[in-house]
Amino acid sequence: MSRPGRAWVLLLAAVLLQTALGVVWPSGIWMPDLIAAAVIAAALENDRLTAVLIGLSAGAWQDISLGRLLGLHASLWAVLGYLTSALRQRIASDSWPITAAIAMAVLLCERIAEWAVLTLIGVTAPPLFPLFGASVVTVPFVFLCRRLLRVRHRGLRRAVP
Repeated sequence: MSRPGRAWVLLLAAVLLQTALGVVWPSGIWMPDLIAAAVIAAALENDRLTAVLIGLSAGAWQDISLGRLLGLHASLWAVLGYLTSALRQRIASDSWPITAAIAMAVLLCERIAEWAVLTLIGVTAPPLFPLFGASVVTVPFVFLCRRLLRVRHRGLRRAVP
């Protein structure tokens, strides 16, 4: 399976796991955002078009499932997917500190932009501090998703220890 194909499968798995996790863990404040981790990992491993399409699809799913402001998450994740993929071509992102910094920056940009838009239009938005905590919790899942995208077919059993 090619990398874009793996990215789509990873996004589907992240959506299913995030939905199941939301049922078990309904507070959601410090819950990792698996969909965001899949989008960031796909953007770090694929070209710009794939990153935009995956970001658009993931954001559309979040818009539909959250039910507020259709298009907000879709547009944010499409733009951030494009920018992350473009940044990856300029910066060697194979080391874990650089990957963590990129993932944290993307997550914080998405959280701040979402909060700003919701606040500007008068929708009650959660406070920023817990959203930053959720971003920190999500970063290790970016590493896991990126590892799953890089594994060859025969090494898939050894991907997750």
